[in-house]
Formats: sequence, structure tokens, C-alpha cells
Amino acid sequence: MTDLSFADPRIGWRGSRPRSRSRMLQRGAVGRSTKLAGSPVKDSLQTLLAKYIRTVDHIFQPDASLEGPYDRVNSLDEALSNLYTDDVVATLESRGYSVEDIMCWAWIITAVSPERAAFRLTAVTNGDKLANRPGRKVPIFVFLFLLRRQRLTVRTLKLLLLHGWDRLMGRISRPGTSNSPLGLDDAVKPDSWSTRRWNNKQGAIGMNMRMDETTVMIMIVRLLRHARMLWPQAIVSIAAMVSTGVDGLGSAPRYSSPAALNERSTARLTFLYNRALSLCSVPSSLHPFHSLAYHQRAQFNLLKRMNSFEPAITINREGYRAIIRVQVAHKKTVKERQWAMMKAKSWPPWKEEKLGLDVEKGVEDGISRASQVLSRSNEAGYSSLAFEKIAQISAGWDTDRSPTIQTRTLLCRPPRVRRLRSSSVKREDSAISDEKNKEFWAPRIRATRTVEEAWACFLANEDQRLPPSQRVYHAMFEKIVFQKKLHRQKSASEIETDDMSTSQENQEVLPGDGKEVFLPPLSPQEAAYIRSQPPSLGDLFDCMVKDGIRPADKCLAFLVGHADSLDDGLRYLRSSRLSPRVITALTTPDISVA
Repeated sequence: MTDLSFADPRIGWRGSRPRSRSRMLQRGAVGRSTKLAGSPVKDSLQTLLAKYIRTVDHIFQPDASLEGPYDRVNSLDEALSNLYTDDVVATLESRGYSVEDIMCWAWIITAVSPERAAFRLTAVTNGDKLANRPGRKVPIFVFLFLLRRQRLTVRTLKLLLLHGWDRLMGRISRPGTSNSPLGLDDAVKPDSWSTRRWNNKQGAIGMNMRMDETTVMIMIVRLLRHARMLWPQAIVSIAAMVSTGVDGLGSAPRYSSPAALNERSTARLTFLYNRALSLCSVPSSLHPFHSLAYHQRAQFNLLKRMNSFEPAITINREGYRAIIRVQVAHKKTVKERQWAMMKAKSWPPWKEEKLGLDVEKGVEDGISRASQVLSRSNEAGYSSLAFEKIAQISAGWDTDRSPTIQTRTLLCRPPRVRRLRSSSVKREDSAISDEKNKEFWAPRIRATRTVEEAWACFLANEDQRLPPSQRVYHAMFEKIVFQKKLHRQKSASEIETDDMSTSQENQEVLPGDGKEVFLPPLSPQEAAYIRSQPPSLGDLFDCMVKDGIRPADKCLAFLVGHADSLDDGLRYLRSSRLSPRVITALTTPDISVA
């Protein structure tokens, strides 16, 4: 898992290379020694907390290797005296902390489970009203450290999300917020309750109201990572943190009106908001297609916020690609479904006028939302590179402007195009014709309705004399597997071909709504021409191995998951790019279990 503790969200905006952890620590050490020449270097709060956990906290553990209670007391006194020197105590007091605060931070960090750590964090910051004990200030690095934990639960994520909002708004959580279904919605709103506590020392004692934009972005990145795995509904709330915490107002109240931006602030916010759009475009691990509505809503809220600035924040290539990525995977609108029903059964699927009203509908009615975003990107001055052309194929139009089947697809993460290399990338991309680019053929195979149309596209790829590609074979494998499922459903239902083709036309599921394939047209004039019949899954796999391609990653997982028998699954594993040791471990039965 990527360690974001030393990742600067502004690296891409500054145009510099990411620094390694050792280089950043060396740079920080040199800077401190130069600034405080002739004086001792003060330990940071992180260093003091680490020293406390290493030297003091283990003494409180029941399994500490101490002979008796006197040894425990003596060891504790010695450790505390060595840690809390006069300089350390003075440093803590100058920053508004005390010796007891470090003990509370260690109590939070050393929790066994993430959920217990989240409850401890809430208890420390809120205090106890019955005992008249106010909350304590907890540094932001403790909260960010908890967000790095793995295997969170939905309840833990909600607690951390509410704490993030409370810290961002400078307020203390209201009683019962973490257990209330409406607590999340209430935490997002900057109501008068939190406004009155901005300058109230008693009300905001547990929160650090000054969060710089870099810290806010790191918090958002880590919250989004957990939300995609556990709770996609929270993506909208997390994206709203960008609108609240990244506004160019510095330490002013986060709910102030947008300020007039200068040139430097505009450049910084343009990068951060477009990066937030990109983060919201990453599909969720939990129900990726069903959760797209939350990704879309989060992006729309960010776009609305970008338009509220003066001047408005523009969308760059990264932002356009993020919006395209969500729109390509989103389900068809009513207008897009009407256009899909008008497509002919022949290939290419041009518009077929079935009613008198269809005559008035032109090509502009077949432009999907993803295609509209692509057009806006071109109008903004961004040329269509490989990613845009792949998205255009999935959006319903090929690179030669012939129609395809609009297909819901989770596009891969687009490559970053650096500013200095944009011209060279453009020349390199335009030098290769669309027919000779092997990246376009896998989306073309997926943007078909029947296995015959997909096989015709596969043969056209071979006619171009392109190097064999695992992605092309993977796309064809999917069509063959779902063709077999279609035949099984047909034989099980015992419905005639005519009745089944008619019923499919009346179904709500249209081609491209899923990976399912449809029956070929009955008329030979509408059927796609192919010089050979589509092969079976095993025959196509043999052709891939003959071409020198060994399955790996998603292709291997798909083949093993849809193997017809155990022998076929073992054959796929033995022909893969896995190491012999891994293959032996997967294919050899465990005798000890038996």
C-alpha cells in the first residue's frame, strides 16, 4: 500500500519530482540546523510521542519484564525523568500542550483495533461533561496516522469521518452523532452551532482549527481510500471537504464566501480541485457500478464549487479525464436508451428509422454524455490522445466516426501527461494511425453485441499485423464465456429462437448495459461477415499461448474463474506467468489439512 505520509499533493503543481523519504528527512535536518545554529535542535511532537511509546508506555503493560512493583516504579520514574526534561516541558507548554497530552496520544495510537482507537480519539477530544472534564487538543498527525490503518469497519470510518469534519469546522462532536444515521449529514453542514464556537476556547479546545491545504488533501486521500472499500456513500461527504478546506482563505472560517483569487492562488486551486476530481473518479471496490451515482454527485459538487470562485477555476486535462471516466461507466440516460433502440442489427449499427418521428432525429441525438465531455475537452484545447479515443469507442463512436455500442466500462487510470512533454506525446500519438494502435482493439471488441461481431473485430485486428495483445484476447474471452451462458439460459428456458429474440427486444436490458451478449440477427443480410466461426474458449487459449502470450493478472483470474473443469483451470495456471513455486503451491493439495 502506498505510504502517503511523505507525499506532497502539490508536487504536480510545482512541477518537481517527488522526493524520497530519506532526502526529505535530510533536507529537514539541514534546514533546522541552519535555522537554529548554536542552539539544540528541538524534538518534534512526533518524536516525543515515539520516545514515550518506546521508553515509557511498555512499562504499563502487564507482560513487562519487571521483578516487582518497586522495579516498575523505579523504571517509570527513570524513564519519565529522561524523557520530560526542562526543555521538553517548556516546548510542550509553548505549543499549548502538557505532559498528560502525550500520554493520551499514546493511548490512542496503541489501541489494538482501529475501532477502539477511533473511540479513544473521540473520547479524548470531547472530554466528559458529567465529570466536568474538558477535551484535549490532539495534533493532526495522530488523526492522519489512524487513517493509515487497514481493515477498518464502516462504524470506524464514520467516526473518523465525523472527527475530520469536526476538526475542519473547528467544533466538538455533538452527543450521539457517531451513532445517529443523520450524524453524517449534520456534520457536513456549517450550521450556527459550529459558527458560534469558532472563537470559543471552551467549545473548540479539542480541535486544531488551522489546517493547511496540504494536510486537508492528505486527509481526503486517505478517507477516500477507505470509503471506496467500505462505504461508497461517504464519497460525497469527503469530496465536500475539498470545497470547505481548500478555498484560498488560509486560516479564515471555512464557510466564508469565496474570495477573489490572485494568479498564484488560482494556479494552486486549479491543480488541487482537478486532482480531487481525479480522486473521485477511481471506482469503488464495493459494487463499482452501483456506487457510480455517488462518484458523479461528488464531482458535480466540486464543479459547482469551482464555478463559484472569481475567476472561476478551469478544468484541465486531468479533470476532464476524471469526468469522462465516471460518465463512461454510468448507466444510459433516457435519451441514450432511445438512441440505442434505434440502432440497426447490422454492423456498423447505424441509425434505423423505425417510426416516423425517427426521421427528425440526427447524429446529434446519439451523442452520449461522455461524448459531450470529450467535445468540451477538445473545445478547451486538449487534443484527443489514446485515453480519449478509447473512451470515445466505449461512448458509442469509433475513431473513424462510425457507430459502436455504447458500453459501460471501468476505464483504467489515465496516464499523466506532463506539461513539458505534451507536444512530444501528441506527435507520438498522432504518428500511429488509429487502425495500427493495438490499444484500441480491446475496447472495440467489448463495444459489440454478439460474439460474431466481436470475432469479426478480432479478425480485423489480426489483419492489421499487430503484435499479439493480452487485452485483446481477454476481451474475446469475455464474449465467448458469456455466449456460453446465453446458450445455457436458452436451453434451460426451452424457448424458441424467434420468441427469444423478440423478448430480448422488449427487455429493459440493452446491449452495452452489461457484459452479456445477445443473439445474432436472424436475417443473413444483417449478420456480420466472418471468414471463420468463433472458436471455443480452449481453442482461443491455445492460440494465445502459441502467439507467445502467457496469461497474467485480470486475464488469468478471469480464465481460472470461468474454467469448465478442474483440468482446464490447472492448465491455465501452469501456462501463466506465475512463478513455479506459486503454481506448485496452488496446484498441490495440502496433505496436513486432510
